[in-house]
Amino acid sequence: MIPSQLARLGFRLVLVKRGEKIPLERDWQNAANYSHDDPKLLAHLKAGGNYGILCGRRGLIVVDFDSLEKYEEISKQLPPTLVVKTPRGYHHHFIVDKPVGQKFPFGDVKGEGGYVLGPGCVVNGKTYECVTTNPIAHSTLEKIQNILGVKENFQKVDYQAAFKGTAPGNRNDSLFKLACSLKTRGVEKPEVFAALKTANENNNPPLPEQELNLIVESAYKYQHTRKKTDEKTIIEKSFHIDEQHIYEEVNQNGKLMFARYDRNNKKIDYVDSIPISDEEIIVPQTGEEIAKEAILLPTHAEPYESTEALDEEIFQFTEKWLDVDYDSRVYLVLNIRFSWLYDKFNTLNYSRALGDTGTGKSRFLRVIGDISYKPMKIAGALTPAVIFRIIDKWKGTLVIDEADQKDSEATEAFIKIINCGYEKGMPVSRIDKENLNNIQFFDTYCPKVMSTRRAFQDKATEARCITTTMRETSRTDIPEVLTKKYFEETALLRNKLLYYRLTNYDIINPEAGMNINLSEFEPRLRQINRSFLGLFAHDEKLVNNFKIFLRDYQSRLIEERGSTPEGLIINSIALLVAKDYQLITLNLVAETVNEEYNPKYEVKSFNVGKKLRPFNISFISRKIDGKTLRILDLDDSHLKNNLSTLFKRYLINQDWGEVLDSKGYRVTGVTGVTQTAINIKTDNNAEKLQESTLTDSTVTPVTTVTDIFLSESDVEDI
Repeated sequence: MIPSQLARLGFRLVLVKRGEKIPLERDWQNAANYSHDDPKLLAHLKAGGNYGILCGRRGLIVVDFDSLEKYEEISKQLPPTLVVKTPRGYHHHFIVDKPVGQKFPFGDVKGEGGYVLGPGCVVNGKTYECVTTNPIAHSTLEKIQNILGVKENFQKVDYQAAFKGTAPGNRNDSLFKLACSLKTRGVEKPEVFAALKTANENNNPPLPEQELNLIVESAYKYQHTRKKTDEKTIIEKSFHIDEQHIYEEVNQNGKLMFARYDRNNKKIDYVDSIPISDEEIIVPQTGEEIAKEAILLPTHAEPYESTEALDEEIFQFTEKWLDVDYDSRVYLVLNIRFSWLYDKFNTLNYSRALGDTGTGKSRFLRVIGDISYKPMKIAGALTPAVIFRIIDKWKGTLVIDEADQKDSEATEAFIKIINCGYEKGMPVSRIDKENLNNIQFFDTYCPKVMSTRRAFQDKATEARCITTTMRETSRTDIPEVLTKKYFEETALLRNKLLYYRLTNYDIINPEAGMNINLSEFEPRLRQINRSFLGLFAHDEKLVNNFKIFLRDYQSRLIEERGSTPEGLIINSIALLVAKDYQLITLNLVAETVNEEYNPKYEVKSFNVGKKLRPFNISFISRKIDGKTLRILDLDDSHLKNNLSTLFKRYLINQDWGEVLDSKGYRVTGVTGVTQTAINIKTDNNAEKLQESTLTDSTVTPVTTVTDIFLSESDVEDI
């Protein structure tokens, strides 16, 4: 089976799986390779296995013709040598001075770090056969290059590190480099995937196969691994803009091309590529994610009557397929439109569905995500590298289900993406765990639509989201299953929104909302919505309606905060101050929490002090009637300022805010629900004043929410 030309010169051979092109053993470059008469190799061949010829050893290169175009013309110029017919072309073997692998227009040269299958191997029922009996010819790399028309040398490739396996933090990079290296040597995708699968077995822990597929796809589209076609460098992008045109990728029944908008004459046409110089050309992004609809692209740019009519059409579409409250629906319509121009603005907010299973979170992601700008759908057991790479590749709207998965490797990375990706110029930095000097930076600025079962523990993360609380629908008019009509409507809306993006990209003023007064809202709400207002700053009615939405949303935020363990304590202090208690002790605050809000676990005085410490609220020691008490020094201006800030953020009862404001606490503008102030038991050493109901009872007191927010571990931890 092994020809004498290979046996006599002492080349090294690799065990390859039966009927395949994949190495059977790891570390085949260094240790796991054999001489032609090695018993292990002979036993493998006898069992029907294939073998590979290790290139680079003794100067061996193999010219692999995978196209027969011009083969006869070129092969006649090559020195006579051992030639093997393959299922797709021919292998010409040479011994040269510099055994370096490289590509040429009709195939590639296998050099050091690679291998080829030898004569007698069988793949898909087709056999590799010797067609000459010539000895392996000696030549120089330069001479072979000149005949092949190769002008560039490719760097030596080392697979050793990838096949040894790496720890979390370096697995994706290592496998990605391996895939890129195999790609440059002409290895086809199935073989590259199989090689990555073999290398991945040594990773601890291995990556999921879904991610290996993404790595292979990314390697074949990697913009810096540039391909030469007619002497032009090809760069894959889905969006491009120059002085004259705006280009957006579209998918016309599987044909990828660009919608081109002329910024001067305002006309749209379609092109296959974008020449940017004599040497470079831009083509549409490709990838398995398009065919599998993990990325949704418009088919063309569809005109519409007016922006108001487009908003109404989106509103009616969401009402037909999704059950959310009216105010949330209005916000979502605007945020969908905003996503198609997000790169014109410096900040953005995120749309989040919050609720238990069966409340419609998945439907929320479909309906809102499917018509957002270039939705990038990810779910399942993902690793950070997948999220970073898909954002970097498409720069569309990230649509992620169960973003709050516990014990997920991707959760921590996703939190960083949320906290950094709401504002331009805030890349996520990651350190290579195996090389601390290698710092990687990822731009994660893009719209995001997500669903979670619970609020994020990280307060900054929670503050980036505009949340729609989901509930099990009682509507019978919403189809339980997405029908053909749904997909037709989403496709039409994506096309109209593409037209909106192209025709408004130069018109929209990202700073138009800067002068709109938002002083009544919390700093974080102002920050994430300031740019958003630029989308409709010219429409006074829409601005006023959006302010109403923000007031209601801020009210809900305050109510939710007020129902947390910290919030119950702060509200209890507010009640005592409003009732003119002069001595507010730790014990009195704890008793107020327990009596007013009836938490699941009794709050002790030491709980109060520890819970308030992060807010820089401390109790001082003072002797009263011979007893040392821990009290709040209400005459301390610094304490008063801190309490004013906390009352604004946590105070549930609006009328309490008005009373507190009259006592010198700046709580004006607090929005919240009203509830009855129940008479409380006071500390024996506190001055007991007349107690009365501060407000009428208009809303049921929020007492049972503490069963959700306050657990035994909360109490013990404080």
